[in-house]
Amino acid sequence: NSGANPKLPVHYDSDNYFSKLTIDYQLNKNIDWPIVIENESFNLEHGDLLVFWGAGQVHWREPILFKEGDSTEVLTMHFSTREDFEKLNLAARDPEERKKRLKTWQSDPLFLKYNNDFFEKEANLTKVNETNNT
Repeated sequence: NSGANPKLPVHYDSDNYFSKLTIDYQLNKNIDWPIVIENESFNLEHGDLLVFWGAGQVHWREPILFKEGDSTEVLTMHFSTREDFEKLNLAARDPEERKKRLKTWQSDPLFLKYNNDFFEKEANLTKVNETNNT
């Protein structure tokens, strides 16, 4: 999207917290944009598949400034048992229950550390970009 810079901060997959598997499949790209899962970085190449527990493992994409023409295409899929989906899908989307989950996760010390690191990197990246554009 012209003029937009993608951002995927530190998070758990809160709307499908019952999922057993998350799969990221790298469809295409012309830049590297690593996904980080609990501080382990994965740089997917075309056709690579990464399997992890997005609902139970904190993850994010490193802060990056996309330039005109930069792109990455990833197909993300979430899998759960039929029983978990049928019991928990509607509950997962209840706004009050979601707020409770987010509050619990966001008070987790590990989440807070990674989140602070993410926003510090993003701020430094923005400063460097502003300096380069002046």
